[in-house]
Amino acid sequence: MRRVVLRREGVQRVLIFWSAMLPIYLSYRLRWIYGARVEKWTRAQREAALGPMHDRFAPRVAAAALRLGGMYVKVGQIMSMMRGVLPKQYVAALQPLQNGVTPKPLDAMAAIIEAELGAPLAECFASFDPTPCGAASVAQVHRATLH
Repeated sequence: MRRVVLRREGVQRVLIFWSAMLPIYLSYRLRWIYGARVEKWTRAQREAALGPMHDRFAPRVAAAALRLGGMYVKVGQIMSMMRGVLPKQYVAALQPLQNGVTPKPLDAMAAIIEAELGAPLAECFASFDPTPCGAASVAQVHRATLH
């Protein structure tokens, strides 16, 4: 049963990723195929031609990374530091991923912790703060006191 659930989640994540990224990829690719060759453009020509596309698609990339979480947020964080490599719109859209990751709800985290420890939270901890003190791309931190 667990393998079926993991496969279903994996398929859902792939569909989310490609539903967000495929239109972006195709838009840029079609612009390149049917327009002038991008590599021959000056920086000003490239910004004028592709700027509106960057403005439209950069927020979608950031939203997809946040929705997918984990590795996608980590990649977005790394990409947000690539000034001069990525267009400024993408760097700006991905910048909030550096410190703006939404924490997971307590019931989801409690299920993970209880599965790992093999016991309910109340048996493992004398106190467990339900509000996370930090959330990142691949982890979340709660204050807790052992018995």
